[in-house]
Amino acid sequence: MECSQIRMLHGVNRWSRGPVLVATLHWTDSEASQVASIEQTVISPTLPQLLPASPQTLPRLIVDVALELQRISGSPVSFGETPPDFASHSAPIIVALEEERIARAALTMACDWLDAVCAGRLFPFEERLAELKALAYDIRLGPSTSAIVRAATRRGIPFRRIGTGSLVFFGHGVHQRRVCTAETGFTSAIAETIAQDKELTRELLIALGVPVPLGRPVSDAADAWRAAQEIGLPVVVKPQYGNHGRGVATNLHTQSQVERAYALAIEEGSSILVEQYLEGDDYRLLVVGGKLVAAARREPAHVIGDGQSTITQLIERVNRDPRRSDGHGTVLSIIKLDGIALQVLAEQGMNPESVPAAGQRILIRRNANLSTGGTATDVTEMVHPLTARRAVEASQAVGLDIAGVDVVCRDITQSLESQRGGIVEVNAGPGLRMHLEPSGGSPQPVGEAIVDLLYRPGENGRVPIVLVGGGAGRGRTAATIREMLRMAGHRVGHAGSQGVQVDGEPIPHLAGMSLAATRAILGNPAVTAAVIEVDPARIEEHGLGLDAADVVVFADSEIPPPDLACSAVLVRAVQDTGAVILPAEDNHLRQLLDQIPTSTIKRILVSDQPLSAPLRSHVSTGGIGYGVQDGSVARFTGENRTRFIQASAYPFGPGTTRLAAMATADVLRIPHESLLATLPNLDAPNVPIRVLSAAGTATIVCESAVLPLVIAGIEALPHHSRSLLMLADWRDATGKPGIPASVSGAFDRLILAGGTMPNPEPGRLTETYTLPSLAEAIDLAHRLRKSDELWLVVIDSLERTLGEIAQRLQTTPPR
Repeated sequence: MECSQIRMLHGVNRWSRGPVLVATLHWTDSEASQVASIEQTVISPTLPQLLPASPQTLPRLIVDVALELQRISGSPVSFGETPPDFASHSAPIIVALEEERIARAALTMACDWLDAVCAGRLFPFEERLAELKALAYDIRLGPSTSAIVRAATRRGIPFRRIGTGSLVFFGHGVHQRRVCTAETGFTSAIAETIAQDKELTRELLIALGVPVPLGRPVSDAADAWRAAQEIGLPVVVKPQYGNHGRGVATNLHTQSQVERAYALAIEEGSSILVEQYLEGDDYRLLVVGGKLVAAARREPAHVIGDGQSTITQLIERVNRDPRRSDGHGTVLSIIKLDGIALQVLAEQGMNPESVPAAGQRILIRRNANLSTGGTATDVTEMVHPLTARRAVEASQAVGLDIAGVDVVCRDITQSLESQRGGIVEVNAGPGLRMHLEPSGGSPQPVGEAIVDLLYRPGENGRVPIVLVGGGAGRGRTAATIREMLRMAGHRVGHAGSQGVQVDGEPIPHLAGMSLAATRAILGNPAVTAAVIEVDPARIEEHGLGLDAADVVVFADSEIPPPDLACSAVLVRAVQDTGAVILPAEDNHLRQLLDQIPTSTIKRILVSDQPLSAPLRSHVSTGGIGYGVQDGSVARFTGENRTRFIQASAYPFGPGTTRLAAMATADVLRIPHESLLATLPNLDAPNVPIRVLSAAGTATIVCESAVLPLVIAGIEALPHHSRSLLMLADWRDATGKPGIPASVSGAFDRLILAGGTMPNPEPGRLTETYTLPSLAEAIDLAHRLRKSDELWLVVIDSLERTLGEIAQRLQTTPPR
């Protein structure tokens, strides 16, 4: 038995909407004949949850075992596939994954195990499983980051892990956000520095009037005892800079205890604090975005005697809990017998070999951090409102967007001031484990709270994505849509046959149709929209590389049937509110209509033939069509037709490129003026024309050099009212000043900025205004604007003036 050609498919692929491993399994007749026996004698006693109702094929058994091994190691995957029709001795096998290295190791182990069983060899199952679990522990995201990722996924927010640590990027392009454990891209480095300095934090809280314990830094063990006497016993000794409870000793009453605690603390850091010991329980309050979202009462690490076992044995028994591990990768941490633990035991008259009485509670640590083996009980609903306010004030004083505020008090239902409680620490990057799976009480949606901090309700972190498939017309179609989006104000990332570019600037050294190119443009923080050309061979080899798209456009080309399956992958990638746009005259591509997964996805056919039969048939069955009728380009839905422009105004020419771009504009709610500004200028992508849209009006901004071109173009637009704002010192190509004759016939209103000029010739104009400056002229235009009105603003330089125009017209600048 051999498993070969293992590769990962990223994003949507022909097997699944999520990432998978694909491999080829080879086997012999002898191995295939043993499947039923293997299920009963090997699988049943080892992995009984996999025992099927009826015997399986060998490929299916390998898939199921590989999935179960991933689940055992902590990856909650379920999808697996083997094609129903495969050759007698080989078949592709498909296995879902969460982390590629874990999935590869699980699949390899499954094949090695069953190969050994079929050959009658011993297989070290438990040893290999332990290795797989150890690998998974090292690779998987920790509980805190995983909770945030799961919450983001439920909201449809895309994510990508960077490297092998806890750094995760959410969203695309300009909407990207970053998280590393419970810290975000908004977490201030200054705030984090303050939180690490416990003395500085205490001083800030004192200045705000937040209750905190008395304390001060100390220079040596003798100074620590002097500070303890000044403050009053009992006291706490801890490092000034530290976290996770390392080096912290509490409830110290004697000089020897204080001096011993100082010696242990100095091992963790050179600066040591002595603080007043507050009576009560230890609580962790989690503040996110200025709100208390969770609270837990923490119990120090301890064991309960049974009258027979030593403390060492009791600790070993507790540490066998599968929820505990050496670190932060699981819900709880193991209990360690370190120097502080030995001191705590000694204070109770115990040592590791002591045998506590049955039911006797033995403390291993006095501080209640989960990192040192503690447990937690949720008390979120019990926190007194004033205590919650104090926790929020503490996080804001330090400047943290996410903070773990440590509180000590006797009764969390009462205010701190009423019981001499206080805030003892404010932590950056707090662990979320105690709130996700508390030992008692209800888990809290802390991952969701952090995602809500990153994105407002309704936001999903995505930019509009247009995928362009098909054949020879793919590049031209993608370029048309790209320039349309740029004219509408987007900074477009485009990956295609001509390479990769962002906002018109090429990115060298990247293949245009590759996984790296897709990641590059979606990861570029300037990008507000993406156009991606897709090659069927790339889909088969690497997957689509993303999880969803808004629009899929197929360019003209008779795609042969073998590529149709890959093209169907694009269709499955469309979001429920998106659209699939196909050429109506392409018999092969029209078959993709049957592959569209949900009825909410728009099914659009485009045709350059006047109301062709395929277009009429599609519209009659509830589809949407774009075509030419009676000299106009129009959208057809049922019995309705919406006229857009005169077909003669722009040379649509053969093929459906520009009709597909118009349909894309409608789906993405982009003004048609953006497309019209694009059509004549595809060979000059830096043409100085931009389109702004706001408050129901459209505004075209251009430089004076292209005014004649734009005036000719707007004749095709359906607006009933047109207004022109231009500089008074405009001159034609010969240098002659004055208003062009074409203006009088094309506009109803004229605003001149920066001077006066001869009266315009008679024509359509009914209103003329003269203002001394461009700023005043723009402000007047803003006051005069009406709905369904077209404005043309002519200036000397887009680069210098466009931002000011967009701001004054209350639109978003496109560049």
